Parts: sequence; C-alpha cells; structure tokens
Amino acid sequence: LVDLHTHGIHGYSSECLEVQQLRVMALAYAQSGITSFAPTLRAKPLQDYIPYLEAYRKAYGDDYKGARYVGAHLEGPYLNPEQAGNMDASLFQKINIQELDQFLNQYHKDIAVMTIAPELENASEAIYLLHLYGIEVSLGHTNATYEQCQAAFMEGASQITHLCNSMPLLDHHERNMMDAIFLSDCICTIIFDHAHISDEMLKWLLPLLGSKRVIA
Repeated sequence: LVDLHTHGIHGYSSECLEVQQLRVMALAYAQSGITSFAPTLRAKPLQDYIPYLEAYRKAYGDDYKGARYVGAHLEGPYLNPEQAGNMDASLFQKINIQELDQFLNQYHKDIAVMTIAPELENASEAIYLLHLYGIEVSLGHTNATYEQCQAAFMEGASQITHLCNSMPLLDHHERNMMDAIFLSDCICTIIFDHAHISDEMLKWLLPLLGSKRVIA
C-alpha cells in the first residue's frame, strides 16, 4: 500500500519537526501495511514549509526502519478560500511564480505532490512549472470551471485531491469541473469513510472511474 495523502497515523502527525517522532511515524505506517508514504502538510505560507521539509530530510535521509518516504504532499498554499474546507483560509497565498521557482529550485526533490486550485491567477504557469520540476500536480480546494480544469490537465495536472469534496457540486444543467474530471484520465483520490461521499454515490462513481483511476 502507498499513501499519497496522509496527515498522520496512530497519533503521530505529519506536522512534526522532531526527527525521532517522524521515524516512529514511518514505523507505524509499516506496521499498518503501508510500504510508502507522502506526509501531507496543510496550507501555510510557502516559506513555512521549509522547516518541515528539512526535518523530513534529516529523518528520512539515512537508513531508518519503516515505510519508505517518497516526498511530501503540500496541500496548499495556492487554494481557493471559498473552498477551504477545514483549513485556515487566511494561510492561503496568491501565486508568485518567481517565489515558487526559487522554492522549487531548492526543494523540488523533497516534494512528491502539490494540491493547487487551477482558477487562481498565475495557476497555469505554476502548474506548468511544477510539472517541469517533476512534481505531481493535484487539483483541489477549488471552484474551477470546466475550461479551467481542462487547461490544468493540459499544463500537467494529473490528480484530484479528495474528489467531490471542497470543489463544485455535480450540476446536470451546466458543465463544470466534475464533467472535466470524469471525461479525463486523471487519478482521483477518494475518502472512503461513509461520510465524505455517500455509499450510494460510490456504487456508480467507482465503476465510472474504474479501479485504475482511484486512489482510496
């Protein structure tokens, strides 16, 4: 099992700067059958990610016991405040391409995935830049239109963060982001907890997507 969106396990948090605690967390993942993981950091100013990425380098840069660290998942900071979910929208940022490029130049090897809202100003350039640096781009916490979502896929976005949650609802009158997702071949992460998506919806959603497009 590979966990690409995880904020922690068994009381251990991804938002941790203690090297020993991070190594214990990796062991807890392995004990639960997870072989690889991408610790996920909630939205915060771009520079505030650096201490966590440095801590991950120290914790997982040498031999350690536990699941394999594949890089961090940054869930932000380029998200739509109207779809903040349970995150603090005051920590979301506008996209500054120069700042992002400087950040990625130093830390792109430490990042596996970044979640971004493709309707934000300069999002297209950011998605293209992330793709060039080899980072998987996931769309989430967004009010993107059909056209904006399609454009993001063209720029290199390949995933959807917690499908159906913190994004436009299905609309049978007007095409929107959901139509662009279903008509694409993107990978969709889905939360299977009987709450974020109803069991009845999953019964038709999973056959529609197919097993190869679903990250549970």
